[in-house]
Amino acid sequence: MRIDPLRILIAVAISLLISYGLWSMSTGMATYVLAGSLIYLSVTLSGAMGLKIEDVRPGINLSICSYLFFAIGLIINLIFSFAENARVAYILTSAISFFLYVLIADFLLSSRQ
Repeated sequence: MRIDPLRILIAVAISLLISYGLWSMSTGMATYVLAGSLIYLSVTLSGAMGLKIEDVRPGINLSICSYLFFAIGLIINLIFSFAENARVAYILTSAISFFLYVLIADFLLSSRQ
């Protein structure tokens, strides 16, 4: 596995811009949406763009999984940016999906295909 720091920096910058946009649209939970979307989107997009695996199959599977969870995280954060007082639901939904991503990514990286 090789880490590409330039691509990770680009992924974090893209996630920061998206998080800023979500924060500016948010009404009641701006701080939660900013922090949650920045962490969620930067980790998933960094996993998709910044990690290069020598084996082709696990690398493609990790990229597809990361892009899929990036889209899921973007949808979750878009929905909750318009919510007024749903802090607990937002934290539970985003945390469960984020930890599910981490579990699947770990399984894909440790599998021998």
